[in-house]
Amino acid sequence: SRSYLAATSREDAEASGARWFPHNKGGSFRKWWGNQDYLVNWENDGHDIQEYRDPHTGKQRSRPQNIDCYFKPCVSWSNVSSGAPSFRLYNESFIFSHVGQALFPDTEHHPAIMSFANSTVVTKILEAIAPGTHFEVGQIKTLPWIEPESFDPTPIERLIEIFRDDWDARETSWDFQRPPYLLGDSSLLEELFAAWYERSVSTAREAQRLESENNRFWAGVYGLEGEVEIDVPLSRVSLTYNPRFAFAPSKDAERSEEEYRWLHYQRSAKELVSWLIGVIMGRYSLDAPGLVLADQGSTLDDFQARVPAASFMPDADGIIPITDSLFHDNADLRLADALSALLGADSLGQNLDFLARCLAVKPASSGADFQPPRPVVDSRAALLKYMKSGFLKDHEQAYSNRPVYWMFSSPKGGFKALMYLHRYTPDTVGHVLTEYASEVVAKLTDQIQAIDRHLPDMGGAERTRARDSHEKLSAQLHDVQGYIDSTLYPLS
Repeated sequence: SRSYLAATSREDAEASGARWFPHNKGGSFRKWWGNQDYLVNWENDGHDIQEYRDPHTGKQRSRPQNIDCYFKPCVSWSNVSSGAPSFRLYNESFIFSHVGQALFPDTEHHPAIMSFANSTVVTKILEAIAPGTHFEVGQIKTLPWIEPESFDPTPIERLIEIFRDDWDARETSWDFQRPPYLLGDSSLLEELFAAWYERSVSTAREAQRLESENNRFWAGVYGLEGEVEIDVPLSRVSLTYNPRFAFAPSKDAERSEEEYRWLHYQRSAKELVSWLIGVIMGRYSLDAPGLVLADQGSTLDDFQARVPAASFMPDADGIIPITDSLFHDNADLRLADALSALLGADSLGQNLDFLARCLAVKPASSGADFQPPRPVVDSRAALLKYMKSGFLKDHEQAYSNRPVYWMFSSPKGGFKALMYLHRYTPDTVGHVLTEYASEVVAKLTDQIQAIDRHLPDMGGAERTRARDSHEKLSAQLHDVQGYIDSTLYPLS
């Protein structure tokens, strides 16, 4: 890997020989810890950036500012915000940008600075000195500081811990280890999801209490009791897994407790499918924490070197067809295998039914009461439908349009197959063509020919159904064959 996520100085970064380093670009409203999404090319002490010049005039086009402050722990915030600012702690491994501005107090002062910055006292002052949507470092620098007579950092350290754990519970975190809803020894998804929901709500309420106490402390220091808000609404506790924040309704709308619960279940279900796809691809393992195969050209040999006694082996070629169960490694079948290996074969049917039900959750429409999803008749069919029409969209959203799974798809969806980016080789497209797309064509042709043979002996409704099926299969065959001719064959 050419990335280095733990640089402690510019000298350490340069000596590592790495190219990619963590980049603080601000981000959405989130307090205490998080918004750690980006990498920047700072190879050879940022040579390419510092020497970036106009190709015609030779004039320098890039002038990074305050680079001596790179790779130092800091308190940072987003330069642009439509509401109150949110301040976060970053460790020394980051390079900051003009939209992820930063203060660099001594490390021992971090809790006090964070505590003050994330209080409603600062929000109130900034309403006067920075009434727009930009919070520049000069404005933050002018905030009046009153040294408190005493300051206990413990509550702030706990808030940072809560928000760091919340951030790392996401699959996209660099420090992700294992899905949080798998904590516990139950073999039933319904029980695991319910326990995760209760923990999420409990943690959000703890953070709410600590943030409210923080507001009360600084209001007392500045003599602003009665002038600033003390109590923090649960919907403003900016934890990813706080249901009231994550699924906050539009203004003047409300959600029931049941709706929050089911929306949280749905998120967990989508995350579980994503993680299981990773297990099937070798990105993750049931038996090892964190990433396993995540370097370009990774192979099964690499997987076995990392996980020598795996209870579940990844897919042989890193390609998962998403068809109507035409292949032994079809998406719905492999997902069921992985879920069975995770929670046991005895509970597989019950878990598939609950998973399909969670994926079917629909938020209440305006003015209507929320209706919990009904039990699904065919859970595997529902799971396959989600893989065909919903998974890629959710994956791209979760990965901020930088997906690690790519979809081969014919124009009308008659053929779909999922590929893992890090297992791509120059032979991958040819393999998709010969082992999957061509096989779909052959199987569709066989089905059409079988109908042709039996059609003369059919009558009435049976004949009508056969003709309808023939028409659909022929359209699918045309779609897939056209995709082979126009895309797969030229690229293979």
